[in-house]
Amino acid sequence: MTPNRKKYITSQIFGWLLCVGVPVTVILFYFPLFIDRGSTQTVAASAVILLLIAVIPFFKHIKRLFKKTPASWVIWSVLLGLFLIINSIIHQLIIVCWWGAGSNILGGLVFKWGKRYQSVQAKLEDEE
Repeated sequence: MTPNRKKYITSQIFGWLLCVGVPVTVILFYFPLFIDRGSTQTVAASAVILLLIAVIPFFKHIKRLFKKTPASWVIWSVLLGLFLIINSIIHQLIIVCWWGAGSNILGGLVFKWGKRYQSVQAKLEDEE
C-alpha cells in the first residue's frame, strides 16, 4: 500500500468519525435512547430523529436518491439558528447542533484534504 493510499484511507476514517461519530456521541449523551414509561421502556422520538440527522453525511454516497441533499453542516447550522431562537426551551439541542456543525465542518475539511491522495482511477469514478 502506497503512502498516499494510507493517507487517503486515514483521512476517510477520520472524516467519518468527525462527521458522524461526534454528533451521534453527543446525541446519545444528551438524549437517552430509551425512556421508562411506567412498567415499559420505549424509544425516545427526539433521539431517533436527531440520530437520523446525524447520519446525513452517509446520504452523499447514495447519489441517485439524494442528489440534491444539502451539506450536513448546512443542516446542523440551520438547526442551530432555530434552536438559538428558542433557547430557553431546548438547551440540549443547541449543544448537539454546535458539536454537529463543528465536527461536520472539520470532517469536510479532512475529506477535502484526503481527496488529494485518492488514486486517479477513483477520482474518475467519483466524477461520473
